[in-house]
Amino acid sequence: MTGAATLHLPDGLPAAQADALAALTAEICAPDAPHAAPWTAPALLLSDPAVRHLLALPEAAAGEVLVHDYQSFDIAAPLPAGSRIFAKAARNGSEYGLVLRADPGEVRMTSALRLLPAADIAAARPAPFRTDALRGAVWSPPLAIDRRRTDRYLALSGDANPIHRSAGAAAASGLPAPVVPGLLLLALIQPFAERALPGRSLSRLTCRFMSPLAVGGSARVAVMPRGPGRARAVCLGPDARALAIADLHVAGG
Repeated sequence: MTGAATLHLPDGLPAAQADALAALTAEICAPDAPHAAPWTAPALLLSDPAVRHLLALPEAAAGEVLVHDYQSFDIAAPLPAGSRIFAKAARNGSEYGLVLRADPGEVRMTSALRLLPAADIAAARPAPFRTDALRGAVWSPPLAIDRRRTDRYLALSGDANPIHRSAGAAAASGLPAPVVPGLLLLALIQPFAERALPGRSLSRLTCRFMSPLAVGGSARVAVMPRGPGRARAVCLGPDARALAIADLHVAGG
């Protein structure tokens, strides 16, 4: 990537913020299971004004929607909450890369964001996913994401995009209702994938966001191996449309 810049975050990722995300994802996925902050926790740093300035994230104008195409995480070692972080950012077109390092710990995040006319969002509606392609998958129970849970995530992430809160803003963007943030869906995929692949550890997760989930809807995650060292997770909405598809690198087992 080009245009690299660096930044120090002396407070790192606040432990209370990571713990709150862990509690939220556990409440949605498995309230009775032990839980830890998901891999997506470092993405909460995108709400930090210094990080947003470093990345120069785009802002949607009237009639536009900021679309999150895909997101990847490479975890060499988890970032301890509260540890001083050294961040390096770079941008190449619609891709925004962020390398976060602490002592110990390293996380590489890459986001692809695009500004699209609202009319393009209204016209895009993927066909229902062929669930027969998921034979042998391990399925999650329905994961309900209501207004209260969405608001909790928005408060944690600092996501100010009105399409997650306002019916009027969603309609103006070509959406029938406010939608769940894609990174919240991704935060649910990874912990379930770890339970579906016991004895294995994840080293990389790359997710492409396919279609939005209306706030108040529910999703299910299907996880299946795809050969040595690989697995795939598909997050489906209530109408069997793919919300997100994640490819996982796994070790062990």
